[in-house]
Amino acid sequence: MLKKIKERWSNIPIQKTRYSSGRGTVILYMTALGIIVAGFLFFLTSNGWMETENEVKPSAIDVPIRLSSQSTIVLKKWVYSPEQKMMEIELHKDNSYLSTDYSYTVNAFTESGRQVQVVVSYNCDDFMVLHIVDLPHCKRIDLQVSLTIQNGNDESDTIETTTLSSVLETVQIDDSIQLENTEAGYQLNNLRNEQILTDMKIKELQSDTIESQQRIEEYQQKIDELTQKQSYQTSEESKNTQQKIEQLEAAITKEQKAISDREGEAAELQLKIEELEQKIADFE
Repeated sequence: MLKKIKERWSNIPIQKTRYSSGRGTVILYMTALGIIVAGFLFFLTSNGWMETENEVKPSAIDVPIRLSSQSTIVLKKWVYSPEQKMMEIELHKDNSYLSTDYSYTVNAFTESGRQVQVVVSYNCDDFMVLHIVDLPHCKRIDLQVSLTIQNGNDESDTIETTTLSSVLETVQIDDSIQLENTEAGYQLNNLRNEQILTDMKIKELQSDTIESQQRIEEYQQKIDELTQKQSYQTSEESKNTQQKIEQLEAAITKEQKAISDREGEAAELQLKIEELEQKIADFE
């Protein structure tokens, strides 16, 4: 009997060891499985959050892009017609700094790198009108504009390239794009588009002026509050308050100058609109 009891007791540590060893193996397997699942989920979701981090912003309208040759390109219009599967793009260019022959080459690509057809519908010294035709389903179009400057004297030509991007979700929609137009028609459209952009600038300046006026009122209100408290303060406290008042007065002066500058710019833009209206009337 005693022998059997000893045998039972002697078996207990072995059973515990085996149990512990088995439990450790399960934990190890579960950890490895968790790492594999986490890696798989990372792979599946990486495209979404990586695209967000590296998201390409649409090129701004009416903002000059200066090349190293001092030439300037300005995106004036970029419209998209889902029904026509077409885009119309208007680029203004300033090559007055160039004294040699030059030419432009334009290519367009979807976000996947697929090249799409670009038609140069109109091209003059000041601007060009482009049409992207047979547009496939995509989310973004990148327009690569290359300026080739002919150096001559057996020197290699200089090529400068800039990329303009449009996200179809944010681009202007217009299902009445005209692929074929006359020279006068493109010139007239250019004047009308310039008139629209100029009017938008004036409205932006007016909106900024209203915000400046609101800030001035807030600053003045704070000055009045500080001035009232100043009469009850100690000499040291009054000195600190006076510094705050002077800072607010400087801020008011800065806002007033900004308002004056905007008013001057708006007046010049208004004259530009009047000139554009006259040119449009001449065409019509």
